[in-house]
Amino acid sequence: MSVKENFTKRIIRKYLSDEELLTKEVSDTRFEFGFQFGYPPSSKAYPMSVVKPKGKDFVVISIGIQMSKQMIDALNSLKDKKKQDFFTDLKKFFILKNVFFGIDAQNFRYEISEQIFLKENGSVSKNSFFKAIKIIFNCAAFSNIIFEQYCSGKITTEGFSNLEGKDFSLYT
Repeated sequence: MSVKENFTKRIIRKYLSDEELLTKEVSDTRFEFGFQFGYPPSSKAYPMSVVKPKGKDFVVISIGIQMSKQMIDALNSLKDKKKQDFFTDLKKFFILKNVFFGIDAQNFRYEISEQIFLKENGSVSKNSFFKAIKIIFNCAAFSNIIFEQYCSGKITTEGFSNLEGKDFSLYT
């Protein structure tokens, strides 16, 4: 790892540690470095990651969503057109928010990500870093709201309250 990559790694680790979000380091040969973290800072934090791909001048912040069995059952209870409309609405929303995404509708999962290009010295501002995290988090939160609209009455209120990450308040 070059001095610049090491600097980038240290600064991102510091940002995550300062906000008590860092959960663990990611080790993968495709990346210069990577970290897993939880956001927002609470017991209901969504697991997210930040990685720096080898040979690139940016970091990628991402969140992966795997729908729960309750959510899958609720979506499967919809007519095929409605289920397709749900995933189409997700795509439209992600395009409007100008984020990268991948949707695997057959396996009821999707990933939302954002890239932040590094300055020449390898730095990234804390403000830019956390704005990207909030964008990704808010996209995940809104995707649950879209789900609630499509599956209203198909899943119990109790089922909604047990979904991980369902409560998006930073203050609960």
